[in-house]
Amino acid sequence: MSSTQCQVCHETAFQSFGNGHPEFGNYPFAERSRIIFNHQSHFEEHFEKSGEAGKTAASCLTCHAVDERGERVGIRPFSRSCAQCHEDEVHTNDPEGARIPIVRVPFLDIDTLESEEKAVGAWPDDWDSLETTFSPATLLLLSASTPKETLEAFWQTDVDVLEDADLVQTSQLLWSFKELLGGLRTNGVTEITQRLSAALDRPLTATEQTELERAFPRQAIEELVDAWFPDVMAELSQHALGEAPIAGFMEEMEDRLNFDTMPLSHGWIRSDVDFTLYYQPTRHEDTFLKLLLEASLKHETLGRPLYLEIAGHANAPKAGRCTKCHSESTGPEKGLHWTAKRYNSTNRPFTRFSHVAHFRNIGMLDNNGCYSCHALNKRENSKTFLESFHYFNDQPSANFIGNFSAIKKETCAECHAPRHAGENCLMCHNYHVGKFPTALQHSDLMRSIIIQSK
Repeated sequence: MSSTQCQVCHETAFQSFGNGHPEFGNYPFAERSRIIFNHQSHFEEHFEKSGEAGKTAASCLTCHAVDERGERVGIRPFSRSCAQCHEDEVHTNDPEGARIPIVRVPFLDIDTLESEEKAVGAWPDDWDSLETTFSPATLLLLSASTPKETLEAFWQTDVDVLEDADLVQTSQLLWSFKELLGGLRTNGVTEITQRLSAALDRPLTATEQTELERAFPRQAIEELVDAWFPDVMAELSQHALGEAPIAGFMEEMEDRLNFDTMPLSHGWIRSDVDFTLYYQPTRHEDTFLKLLLEASLKHETLGRPLYLEIAGHANAPKAGRCTKCHSESTGPEKGLHWTAKRYNSTNRPFTRFSHVAHFRNIGMLDNNGCYSCHALNKRENSKTFLESFHYFNDQPSANFIGNFSAIKKETCAECHAPRHAGENCLMCHNYHVGKFPTALQHSDLMRSIIIQSK
């Protein structure tokens, strides 16, 4: 098809690519980056200051790779790009490091509950080290069995003074909490997976379930529940029959406790000092933390405040700083981008560009070649780029400002002229746009290619 034929349908015809073709606008950087990587600071600061071998990118292709079709350039996996500098940051085994309070027992105004004869059973005694609120992660896990009005009422609300509180809602929350403890003791990690699944509004994948089961210290959690709430199973049975005991403080509690921080396994930590079960992310791609962050973002009522609280605990300078690099989705589907952009090979967009053709034909396979089209945006500083993301700015601008300047039409026009590289419309645009299955996807040839590539 000729360029003349293309322009039959276009409202505005133009003489040639170099003369009349519309400017590119923000192409290809209008879309917010899925992975937050500050090219400017790395190029101008980190790579320059690092004298260690293996900690300076040799070229753009140290972190980027051309896809199988030779058209698009993607990002290499963490293990082959970022890990050479950041491996130590995302792997830790420090019990005193950043920890997320998953199940926290707050100090409770038992006197008010007892005077009002509320049947909520026994509770730990008055300890100066106890917090006075339920942790955000605790409320997230309780959301599967607690009315949303109750969750909203107790969001960041102290429970050590209940004189003006709705004691019906208080009872609902306390029994939901004890049901969580009973479920952890009886069902183990299944209790966690079911509650996360309800918060996510989707079943967990087989891989996610396997990862959680592998890391969950079931016996240690049973011992924790027995030490903190030794009568909880009996109380739950009584509550089911409408015969639960009146509120009161536990007796002889200290004999059951251990006041040393107790690392359990795979990042789980028991602290009897403040009656909290903590989780400490220990590695990159931590399944439990990923699910926790996703579930908090999707929460119907608490949503973003809940996410910010959990992310705030996770963002200490150790493993777990997920949201420093993984940006939030700005689309209708709430969540975090856990991978860089992945292209569907069956999708044919309106605009296309073959990187490999340019690499082979004019020797652009180095930094200088990449810089021919991709120039750092010197008009904006690193701060402006970072403020486009929630981690650095709670209310980022809707207009994304990238590290690179938009590609200029003049750059392409230097070669794409009639007597040089050509300027036919179909060199850069697809006539048929949409998703088209690969013609050979079921053939023996295609199967053999797939098998050989694995």
